[in-house]
Amino acid sequence: MTEDDKKFEQELDFVASHYKHGAFSKTEAWRKLAGSDSLWQWKRKAVAAAVACFVIAASAFVYNIIKTSRPEKDADKIETTATVNPAVSDSAKSARLEFTDAPIQEVINVIEATYGVSVGNVPDTGDMRLTLSFEGSAEDIIDAINATCDTNLKIDNDDKNKATENNRE
Repeated sequence: MTEDDKKFEQELDFVASHYKHGAFSKTEAWRKLAGSDSLWQWKRKAVAAAVACFVIAASAFVYNIIKTSRPEKDADKIETTATVNPAVSDSAKSARLEFTDAPIQEVINVIEATYGVSVGNVPDTGDMRLTLSFEGSAEDIIDAINATCDTNLKIDNDDKNKATENNRE
């Protein structure tokens, strides 16, 4: 045995006597370098933070969708404006009416009060709403509402006209 062989044998014996299973593992080395399980805990915290951000972003998105699909409180206000020319007779009275998201019954009430007519065949649906800007006679506005909303409103002005004629005599 040569000197080099003896030296090799000694080194081999040393390694064999001090060898531990897993002593040369990369994972074990990183774990020891990072200090116990802190690397794994950091990864779990990072994943938890990412999930929390996703949930918050999804909640904000859903909130925006819900908020934009519902009308604002100001949109529920009913605006009606009527301007009447008093020099014209009742039968040909022309008025300017404006409605913003008004229920159909409110529109009918304003038409009856403005033109002095009675409107019949009013639909029972309370959820029908109108946004309308109109200038003209009672017949014209009723025709416009019938064409727009697919209703069958009619002016029943016989009773009011008779009462008006009787008052004039």
